[in-house]
Amino acid sequence: MDGIRELLDSGVNINFKDSDGRTALHVAACNGLTDVVSLLLDPGSELDPSDCWGSTPFANAIYYKRHDVIKLLEKRGAKPLMAPMHVRHAREVPEYEIDPKAGRTLQMAVAKVAVVIFIPV
Repeated sequence: MDGIRELLDSGVNINFKDSDGRTALHVAACNGLTDVVSLLLDPGSELDPSDCWGSTPFANAIYYKRHDVIKLLEKRGAKPLMAPMHVRHAREVPEYEIDPKAGRTLQMAVAKVAVVIFIPV
């Protein structure tokens, strides 16, 4: 958490989107990282950004049954716009979305800095 806090304090673009249009908030919500979601929301992260599949962090939290994240995002005013992730082929799904338990290392691109966050089991 300290590393994420340091990056946020350094002025990185908290709403930076990767090649799939996903933000750090998408990744944290999808993986049930309530503390990270809260930390990202505090400095003004966009609440309902859509990725290339039309999915929002709130929709991801609902899909993966991340109840604490759902409650937090609802409290902050997130709105469910559509069902998460509609794809035609499995190869269109990001690797960490296929099996969220298998993806222990998340790569979040924020501004000009690539950060690797290790999620312990």
